[in-house]
Amino acid sequence: MLCTDELSGIKEAIATAYPLAEYQQCIMHVVHNTLKYVADRDKKAFANDLKTIYHEQTALNHLDA
Repeated sequence: MLCTDELSGIKEAIATAYPLAEYQQCIMHVVHNTLKYVADRDKKAFANDLKTIYHEQTALNHLDA
């Protein structure tokens, strides 16, 4: 499994070199890129809500609820 920051062409390069590899974008890059589209006044609350998704145990607890 490879975790990257989604550089141009990285998925293709990984697939060529390691055809059986799993690809995943780094969660911190996902969060950073998502926050670009949130209004400044809402970023703190939005980021706190995101924590319930990307913290594994918290996410599992929310799924159970």
